[in-house]
Amino acid sequence: MTTYEALDAMLVTRGKFFAVEFTPRHLKVDKPTVRHMVCRIGVLNRLQGPPLKDWDGNPTITFFDGRRNLILVWDAQVKGYRSIPAEGLIRIKTDGEWIDIVHPT
Repeated sequence: MTTYEALDAMLVTRGKFFAVEFTPRHLKVDKPTVRHMVCRIGVLNRLQGPPLKDWDGNPTITFFDGRRNLILVWDAQVKGYRSIPAEGLIRIKTDGEWIDIVHPT
């Protein structure tokens, strides 16, 4: 599955919880850290800041910020918003099935 297909898979969950494994952007690459998160998209309560932008830079209320390549999710463990870098996706679990993400080289 490509990154774009993973974004579609997240969108198809329609607000249901899913699991994701990713590498954060801000860590140094000596020994990459894999993070695991149970989250959902579509939560907009108490969301602050400028509106997100789509692929073309137009304002949208979606879960993906195309300009920064970030996926906005609601983290169930910390009960708050988190951003996942799309290029850091490793795999996603929806409907009880883990799907590996393949990034183009």
